Amino acid sequence: VILYNFPRSVSKGGALSLIVEADGDMLYDFGKAEGLLFEVDQHNREDVEDIDLYCNFEFLLDKPVLLDRDAVVRIYRFLPADAAKFVPSMGQVHDGAHELRYGRVSGKQVSFCAFHPGFHAEGPLSFTREQIDKSHNNPEFPDSYSLNLSFLSGNSTGASKSRKSSHPNVVGRASSSIAREKRRKPLSGRLSREHSLAG
Repeated sequence: VILYNFPRSVSKGGALSLIVEADGDMLYDFGKAEGLLFEVDQHNREDVEDIDLYCNFEFLLDKPVLLDRDAVVRIYRFLPADAAKFVPSMGQVHDGAHELRYGRVSGKQVSFCAFHPGFHAEGPLSFTREQIDKSHNNPEFPDSYSLNLSFLSGNSTGASKSRKSSHPNVVGRASSSIAREKRRKPLSGRLSREHSLAG
């Protein structure tokens, strides 16, 4: 999952997490699995529209998330003071999914999108600002903001046994003090209308 041209005015130098839901069930919690993604500086950011205003975040999932029904990807922002107190645990959604809590640390939802994997082919799926809830009517988000998903279909075979970011210009990365690099597991599925969310 990659967020392109995420406004720094929204991240406020803090951190992000995401969850994947289906029919109200939480299928994946990035904060629990990998920690938070902090806004950090990194060189070679040619794909960022304006590095003073925007940054990119990439969420590399530690395992495939099998999707076979309506799904929702939700992005949450944690301010620096809260992010500094973060301890990996199972996230709990509150206030109609507007808030995500890890113990006493809470983040606010800033973007989400809903989709059915059966209508999308294997490969990337990109949502523009106009298609992303809570962002489409927020003037802080530029027209170039997008939320991008990577899928493998249920029939995919021969996946790599390890996976690294193919986007060297992404400036958001996992905090080394909270999340560690992991070798990625093979991505696989079972049914033709199932897709595995890979990142």
